[in-house]
Amino acid sequence: MRPAFLSIISDEKKYPMKPHILFILLLAGKGLFAQNSLPEDLKTLVNQSFLVHPQVQVLNQQEAIQEQRVALAQSGKMPVVNATANYLFNLPVAQVNFPTGPNGELQTLYFQPYNNVSAVIQANYLLLDFGQVATNISKSQQELQVTQDQQAQLQTQLASQIAQLYYGVLYLRESIRVQDSVLGLLADTKKQVQAKIAQGDALQLDVLNLQSTIANEENRKSELQTMLKTQLTNLQYATSMDQVSGPLSFDFIDLAGDADSLLGISTSKNPEFELARDRIQVATFDKMLAEKKTRPSLGVVASTGLRNGFQPDITQIRPTFSAGLSFSYLLFDGKRNQNNISVADANIQLQQANLQSLEEGYSRDLQNALDRLSLEQDRLKNADVLIEQSKLAYRISNSRYLNGMITQVDLLNAVNQMQRAQLNQLTFAYQACLAKIELARLSGSNWWE
Repeated sequence: MRPAFLSIISDEKKYPMKPHILFILLLAGKGLFAQNSLPEDLKTLVNQSFLVHPQVQVLNQQEAIQEQRVALAQSGKMPVVNATANYLFNLPVAQVNFPTGPNGELQTLYFQPYNNVSAVIQANYLLLDFGQVATNISKSQQELQVTQDQQAQLQTQLASQIAQLYYGVLYLRESIRVQDSVLGLLADTKKQVQAKIAQGDALQLDVLNLQSTIANEENRKSELQTMLKTQLTNLQYATSMDQVSGPLSFDFIDLAGDADSLLGISTSKNPEFELARDRIQVATFDKMLAEKKTRPSLGVVASTGLRNGFQPDITQIRPTFSAGLSFSYLLFDGKRNQNNISVADANIQLQQANLQSLEEGYSRDLQNALDRLSLEQDRLKNADVLIEQSKLAYRISNSRYLNGMITQVDLLNAVNQMQRAQLNQLTFAYQACLAKIELARLSGSNWWE
C-alpha cells in the first residue's frame, strides 16, 4: 500500500499543485550532502583571497624584510673593508735647526709636512667569536620561519572565512527561495479567502489578518536579502569577487576520528602549532645569544695605503702596510647581560606555556565542533520526517479549507509548519557544514589545494 502523503501529492486532479508548492516539495528532496568533491569556484575564491587580501600583502612585506635581516646576519661572517682618504694642512709644524757644515751652516729639519696626504684601505675580520654570528644567523632564519608560519596560518583562517561566506551565500539564497514560495502560498490563500468573502463564507477581517501575515513574511524576506548583500560584500572585500555559482550543497570534507586523534593531526599540521614551536625556538636563540656575549672574540686587522710624512723626504708619498690582531673580552657590564639571560629564559617559559594553552584550547574546540556536527546530523535525520509530515498536513489542510471544514488560521498554521520544517532542514545542513569547516581549520587541512 502506498503511503497516504504520496497518494495526496500524486492526485493532481483532486488536489491541483501550484508551482510554488511543487518547489517546496522538490526542495525538500534535494541532496544537501550529495556532492562528492568541493566546488571549484569555492577553491578559486580561496586562492584568490591569498593574492588580494590586505593582510596577505602585509605579511608578504614582512617576509621580504625578514629575508633582508637574514642576509644582514649572514654578512657577519664576511670581512669589513673600509677605504679612507685624508688631506690635512698644518701650521705651524714642528721643526729644528741642525748645523750641517764646517762653517756652521744650519739646516732646518721638519718633523711633519705642511700638507698631509693619506689614502688607506683597512680590513677587519672576525676569526673567532665562539658561535655568536652563527647563532644570530640561526635566530634570523627562525624568525623568517615564524613569518612564513604566520602566512600559512593566515591562509588557513582565510580559507575558513571564505568557506563560511560561500556556504552562507548558498544558505541565504535558498532561504529566500523558500520565502518566495511561502509568499506564493499565502497569495493563493488570499485569493481563496477573497472568493469565500464573495460567497459570504468569510469575513473581511480574515483578509486583513492574512495581509498582516504576508507583510511579516515580506519583512523576513527583506532581512534575508540584506544579509545576503552583506555576505557578498564581505566576499568582495576578501577576494575581489562576489560570484557564487556552485550548486546547492552543504557537503564538505569529512575528518574521521575523535577529539584526541584530531588533536594529534592538528599539532603536526596546523600552522598555529608550528608558529608556537618556532617562537619557542626564537626565544631559545635569544638566550643563547645573551650567554655568548660573555665570551671573548678574536679578530685580525690589516691595512694598506699611501701617505707622506716619512723622513728624510717628508713630502714624498710612500706605500704603507700594517697588520695585527684584536682581542675583546667583557669584564664587567653591571649584570646587564645576566639580566638579559634571565629575561630570555622567562620568555622561553612563556612560549612553552602558550603552546600548552594552545593544545588545551584546540582540544576543547575540536570536541565542541564534533559535538555540534553530531547534533546537526541527528537533527537532519529528524528533519526529513518532519518535512514529510508538514507536506501532508498542508495538502490535507488546503483541501479541508476549500471544503469549509477548517478555518483560515488552521490553514496558515499548516503553511507555517511546512515553511519552518524546510528552513530547519536548510539550517541544520548549513550548521553541520560550518562544523566541518571548523574541524578542517583546526586540523590544518589544505583542502583548497
